[in-house]
Amino acid sequence: MGFPTETVYGLGAHGLEEIPILRIFQAKGRPLSDPLILHVPSLDAARPFVVLTPALLAQVESLSAAFWPGPLTLILPASSLVPAGVRAGGPTVGFRVPGHPIALSFLKECGVPVAAPSANRFGHVSPTRAEHVQHDLGAHDVTILDGGACPVGIESTILKCEEGSATVLRRGSITLFEIREALADILRPECVTAVTRTVVHKASAVEQETLEAPGQLLTHYAPDVPTFLVRVADVAAVAAGDNSHTVVVDVGGRLGSLRTGALAYRTSDEGTEAALSFAFDALRWAEGVSGAQRILVPDLMSEPDEKLLALADRFFRSASGRCVLAEHAR
Repeated sequence: MGFPTETVYGLGAHGLEEIPILRIFQAKGRPLSDPLILHVPSLDAARPFVVLTPALLAQVESLSAAFWPGPLTLILPASSLVPAGVRAGGPTVGFRVPGHPIALSFLKECGVPVAAPSANRFGHVSPTRAEHVQHDLGAHDVTILDGGACPVGIESTILKCEEGSATVLRRGSITLFEIREALADILRPECVTAVTRTVVHKASAVEQETLEAPGQLLTHYAPDVPTFLVRVADVAAVAAGDNSHTVVVDVGGRLGSLRTGALAYRTSDEGTEAALSFAFDALRWAEGVSGAQRILVPDLMSEPDEKLLALADRFFRSASGRCVLAEHAR
């Protein structure tokens, strides 16, 4: 089942039975060592499937009160009820209560946790509209619930909760600062951290190494047209080159000087939230532009806005970490 959440569309199946879980991996072409997130309609629905000490329970209750339903996934110790396929054989499991009315109604009707990665070909741009799901998975027997465009537009923040600490494994629209505030009565700020970018370089490596969370491959969220980052310092040099077969997906006009010579250009100028909801839809648009031979996106890693750092990570992986001038220098 393809269904909308506030982040992206999910490809859902019974999260407690191995055969439906395996079908998710098969439909997406997803490595079996990349774990799935379980979606539930409430914290109470997740309790039988996790093992919580009093300290962990305090974290989970504070975080769920602050952010659920919403775009936060909690990585927690899994109980024996969680199938190995969901966990990719690891000891933990991710849970989320999505903040979309269609998703919540669907989950309540299911009555069991629903395993649901993004509803796209593995490694491709995540789907934020029903037609994106149809484009990628229409050849499979997938029913799609059309809930329109996903308002957040990038995947959830993933937070691993442990005794005495919490670590952001994947950035999203809920920031480290907001998480620290929610846990202020439980953990000191220095105990709530974010990992530096985790990168697994090859799909073969994923097949051998269980990941803690989705979205850690170097190449991920990638259009079907080669995509490259452009550093702010390099914009003038890139603009001086031949961009007649280049499509530019911009944020806030940072690459605005490329507009004139580009084959096509789109930008989001309405603030951070709009940039997040714009990005994946724009990347899908860009790969469909006739004559496109490359896509350029801004390198946002130096941005002070923490939510833009989440988008920076998506752009980095969509480009496999390649910067346009560096690629030309090879």
